Amino acid sequence: MFRKTLLATALAAAVPASLANETPSDQPTVMEETVVVGVRQRLYERGALLDAIQKTEVVDESLIKSLQAVNLTDAIEKSPGVRVSNECSMCGVKRIMLNGMRGEHSTILTDGVPLHTMMAGYYAVDALATTGVSRIEVARGAGASLLAPEAIGGTINVISKEIEETGLNINASMEDNDSYFLGMMGGYVSDDERTRTSLVIQDDKHHQMDNDDNGVSEAPLQENTSYVVRLSHDLGERDNVVLRTAYTDSSIFGGPQGYSIGSVLQVYDGVESDHLFVDDDVRQQYIGKPWETTEWISTTRSEISSSWLHEFSESYNTLFTVAWSEHKQDSFYEGFDYTATDTLNYFDLRNNLILNDQHMLTFGVDLRDESMRSDSVSGEESDNYIEDSFDYQTTGLYIQDTWTLSPDLEVALAIRVDNAKADFVAEQKPGTEIDETVVAPRIDLRYLHDDQWTSRVALGRGYRAPYPFSKQITAFLMPVMALPSRSKTLKNLYPQLMH
Repeated sequence: MFRKTLLATALAAAVPASLANETPSDQPTVMEETVVVGVRQRLYERGALLDAIQKTEVVDESLIKSLQAVNLTDAIEKSPGVRVSNECSMCGVKRIMLNGMRGEHSTILTDGVPLHTMMAGYYAVDALATTGVSRIEVARGAGASLLAPEAIGGTINVISKEIEETGLNINASMEDNDSYFLGMMGGYVSDDERTRTSLVIQDDKHHQMDNDDNGVSEAPLQENTSYVVRLSHDLGERDNVVLRTAYTDSSIFGGPQGYSIGSVLQVYDGVESDHLFVDDDVRQQYIGKPWETTEWISTTRSEISSSWLHEFSESYNTLFTVAWSEHKQDSFYEGFDYTATDTLNYFDLRNNLILNDQHMLTFGVDLRDESMRSDSVSGEESDNYIEDSFDYQTTGLYIQDTWTLSPDLEVALAIRVDNAKADFVAEQKPGTEIDETVVAPRIDLRYLHDDQWTSRVALGRGYRAPYPFSKQITAFLMPVMALPSRSKTLKNLYPQLMH
């Protein structure tokens, strides 16, 4: 929030000179404080700017600190209806499941923008830093997000912290097992408080753990480094521009104790051992070759997003968003190598129109263009291997009516129409596998019983984009086709879990 202190002045042209002369010379000067609010915050406070999701729980900054949460999964895993599934103890695959639905039905947003590619939902979830995060909004159930038709299970929206003053904040911790955490956030606010810039750096390491001392880890070594630069600038009284860029580097190594990926590859021979454990019992000492249990995943993710908010009038505003992200992976799964690059381009033009005291329309169009290319040297040597590279495009139209029937009752009626195209480009899969138009209606109803009790009912239909791979025991990656999905939700919410 922008703040200025102005001196109250008398307008001589509007006051007779005789009356002005009667003012006591020793009368104290009146100080008046005028609050100048940024464009986005002003529209939010007036209810003219729609939230990205219909949030049901909020993990705010104070709760993140009290939980000592280093990453996203640490911060939300204790939230109602949230399950963080550790699907591979050695390779670190984690899926976030909302309302009991599979992880591909959950969508992660950054400041309301779907920046995460399909691959990003499998690896580097633990690399999503909490430094510089104001709050994490969790929306469970159907109708959670107007922008994510696949989010039948729900949506997680990570909100960046808005800089309030120029300064630097550093947090650090260290454990005996060589694990550590370092988080730094620096901010700058211009003299007129219309420009705010922040730099966030987080570096953390989690030690490899072998609790049963059999020579194979139950939890992998994880090393994560994140950089985020964000700029918010009010161009005038009706325009705001936000620029954000981020880079994340994550490395996971699980399996044999006392090795690195370099030392494992040096002794790799491709010949399997007759026995992996003494007496073929996993509770006994590991006697196999290091590469036979090695799970190594190196991930980098780059993100750039920009949004322009323009207020045409008190009842109408437009938000235009452009975003790009690239997710790169280099990995080794017990002798199976896999590299991939997943690139996402996203555009959204959203309009908010207040019709009257009861109705607010949100309508717009968005475009998602994602392309993933993968390669595997060992996979190419197998007759059963099918490359999982794909092209995926969606173009969607959406409209929502937020209907406030009373101060206690609100209904959001929404519908999306999407054209989805998915093409797995391997030679064994000729043609375009998916080219369909999907209509996805949603309804979200909230009723405030009192200050201690809120109820929510949601019903929705959507579709699941073809997630390109799911890791099998053999480490081969298999494409999965799109399926229509429906979800309904009925829950009671308590204010201590909401903001």
